[in-house]
Amino acid sequence: MLNSQSKQLREVASKHTSQATEITKQYMGDYTAKAQQILHRGGSASPEPAVKPAQSSIQEADFPEAPKADFKSGVTSDEPEATGEEQPLLA
Repeated sequence: MLNSQSKQLREVASKHTSQATEITKQYMGDYTAKAQQILHRGGSASPEPAVKPAQSSIQEADFPEAPKADFKSGVTSDEPEATGEEQPLLA
């Protein structure tokens, strides 16, 4: 009697293990397919296909010209000039 119950328990455990393995394989296939879709779309995680950005009407002439002269080393702010000594942030 104990032997037949052990056999039944092994059969049930085997059946459940088999079902769990099949479900795991199915989930892994689904996630693999989803990951491949995301990779082929260029990394977009949204379900919509990736859209190329529209061409902008901004021209190079819209920006000011970069300074060509070196910055002057004089202090122009209200902050005291650094003396090399660190002062505590909190008094």
